[in-house]
Amino acid sequence: MSSRFHFFLGLAVLVLFAAAPARANHTDKGSSNYGDTDPNCATSTTNCQTTTQLSTTVDGSPVFSFTFVSGFDVPPETLFAFQIPDTITPGSILTLTFPSLAGLTYGALYCDNTTDPTHAIDAGGNVMKDGTTGNPLPCTAALIPADPNAFFTESDTGNAAKFTFTSAAGLPSAFTFFTDSLTDLPTAVDFSPGTSPMPEPASVLLLGTGLFAVLGGLRRRSKNETIA
Repeated sequence: MSSRFHFFLGLAVLVLFAAAPARANHTDKGSSNYGDTDPNCATSTTNCQTTTQLSTTVDGSPVFSFTFVSGFDVPPETLFAFQIPDTITPGSILTLTFPSLAGLTYGALYCDNTTDPTHAIDAGGNVMKDGTTGNPLPCTAALIPADPNAFFTESDTGNAAKFTFTSAAGLPSAFTFFTDSLTDLPTAVDFSPGTSPMPEPASVLLLGTGLFAVLGGLRRRSKNETIA
């Protein structure tokens, strides 16, 4: 009886694991200091990195392939980076819909250096650029040891990953993401702006008008008190 119970219990566990959907692997990566730019990085087994702007776009932004070897005798790895064109502010909500989250590796690609926190650089301190267009590899501006996860909370539903950006100090105004497969890039990007970091021109004008009105009232009151 006990052995039959354990058999069916084990079978039930296997069924549950088989029925559970495969989840995405969210991991964030730095884009700097892997080594000197090497056009043969894709076939090299030494420390190297190279980037190429592709004709593919995500929400109007070009996709960059970023190939690098992270250490000696380590197989090359290629990521496909794209920058969200919208301005990130506290409360902004970004939803990326992928063909599938099952088995997908994606996350934030951040600049990961203190020399130039707005660009990806190689070990020689040079900005990583596409050799044809001269456009730099995009990356999320961040200083070591900044953690991109400190700037958002994430919830996944179906094939969509929803990012809600917080008001954490140092929130970058632009975010760069990557996938590990060119065929797994987002098929849809939905962005809802958060709070504006700076007053809009109309608000500034209204504020200025109000200040002038207050100052005018104080001036008239001062003149009346002097006459009295």
